[in-house]
Amino acid sequence: MEELNANIKRGQIKTTAAKIAAGLTKDTARAGLLEQQISARLTLTDDGIKVLDDSGQLTVSTLDDLTATIKTAYPFLVDGSQANGSGATRSQGRADGGRKQVSRSDFDSMAQSERAKFVKDGGKVISD
Repeated sequence: MEELNANIKRGQIKTTAAKIAAGLTKDTARAGLLEQQISARLTLTDDGIKVLDDSGQLTVSTLDDLTATIKTAYPFLVDGSQANGSGATRSQGRADGGRKQVSRSDFDSMAQSERAKFVKDGGKVISD
């Protein structure tokens, strides 16, 4: 019975994490990586799915708070804005000849190896 309950708990956490990850990127490989990170920050209690902090303790954070944290911690796995036309905040796609653009703060939050690859692949850093 305990094993069945544990499987149900893992399934609910995995489903929630997969929904959040799918909302952050359309790339299935990146979504899989995000799902792992998100799952590690979720638990199932009698009150439903709850968010854990980095040390595994319950927090008062919501799933939206966790989503924002994941966006900040893993900007290289999250798709840019999908807005077009006058609603677009800035180009993240191919408007500049196929080169990617990231803000200075997003670039600074990348690991050194990710920065090097980004620049090598023709990425452009723009001001915040």
